[in-house]
Amino acid sequence: MSSSTSSDNNANSIKEVLQKNEIFPHVLDSFTPSFALKATFQNGREASLGNTIDTEDAQEAPKLSLHSLVENASKQDWSKGTWYAVMTDPDAPSRHDPKWSEFCHWILSFSPQSFPQLPFQKGDQIIEYMGPAPPEKTGKHRYVLVLLHGEKSGLEGPNDRKNWGMEGSRVGLRQWAQKHGLKPVAANFFFAQNKTQ
Repeated sequence: MSSSTSSDNNANSIKEVLQKNEIFPHVLDSFTPSFALKATFQNGREASLGNTIDTEDAQEAPKLSLHSLVENASKQDWSKGTWYAVMTDPDAPSRHDPKWSEFCHWILSFSPQSFPQLPFQKGDQIIEYMGPAPPEKTGKHRYVLVLLHGEKSGLEGPNDRKNWGMEGSRVGLRQWAQKHGLKPVAANFFFAQNKTQ
């Protein structure tokens, strides 16, 4: 099997997991990832497309790293434009009652010079990182990490974390990204829940 075929299969596998767990359409419109996004939290815990991480192990911003999934992704001139890493909760306050969804947990921007120097964690904090804090008796929440790329820099974050400052439920990241011409290039997620269920 060629490396490009293997990479395409990996990209499609990630896409299928995101679809199965309703990251599409709850958070983003369907897309084929150009990169696999690795997020490593304190104590070495990693987000791994739907694993469960204890809330106390994700209270500090993760270190992020990437590797190319699709042919020519690594050959593109990614030094142009700006990178944005975000974390959002589409299950706030619960998956069955998403009236605060999405809840914005983090927006970090990177200058073009930051890529591909990885892993990266530091950048301009547009919205300061807030670790998972799901309410009691609300089950597992999906915490979705997305890497966006676009031409604009110096963007402002939402004026509220709940609903990303927008009207309605299950709104937020998609609308913010579209407003600023940003495209998702990678996504990952993990589950976390309150210990009182």
